[in-house]
Amino acid sequence: PDHKKVKIKLEEMQMDTGSYYFVARDASGLESDLDSDASLVIKYKKMFDLNVSAGYSVPYILYDSTLPDYLDKKMWPFSATAKATFIFSKHIWGYFGLGVEGNYTRMKASFETYDIQGNMITALGNFCYQLPVYKRVSATQKKHIMNIDLHGGAGLVNFKDYVFYFPNDIESDPLNSSSVAVDAGIAIQYFFTSRLYTELQADFVHAFVKDMSLGMVIPTFSIGWQF
Repeated sequence: PDHKKVKIKLEEMQMDTGSYYFVARDASGLESDLDSDASLVIKYKKMFDLNVSAGYSVPYILYDSTLPDYLDKKMWPFSATAKATFIFSKHIWGYFGLGVEGNYTRMKASFETYDIQGNMITALGNFCYQLPVYKRVSATQKKHIMNIDLHGGAGLVNFKDYVFYFPNDIESDPLNSSSVAVDAGIAIQYFFTSRLYTELQADFVHAFVKDMSLGMVIPTFSIGWQF
């Protein structure tokens, strides 16, 4: 009524995180001061997230035929995966972070002429992008229910203590080797509470192994907690 005040309404998702100033300017070009009274800071309640999860995985070998030829299997159900992701940058269009992921697989097989057993371990570092999904609970409130996670990076695939066992107590020397690997994957994290979530994930891993080319997909179901 006195032409000295104004009300401004910002629609949701209209302004990204950051520090802003509201400036009043009249027809002559006179402006209000840029001080704390004119500032607006938009930020998330939690600036950073640490997601930690562990669960059951089933690696499936896509190529080549070396391991299936010796072990007569492509799918390995005796496996587990652990994962940690640190989210350090949040925006209205998504989150960015860095993660580490490890998978352990026990491999063994028995045949008439020999037995073989060993351990495959993958250790990967990833760059991550997360898209949060919200559910409307009131006119002014939303609830975070889900993340869609895209990640990719590089690391190592380690073959540890692979041994052939033959009749008459004859066995081979243990095979131990490490190879550089790259990976890419997608995960869906569903939050039961603001902290507890389940995660369904699928990763593709390619390892640059000497004398063979190893490619596999690793689906994983995990339980996680957000700190």
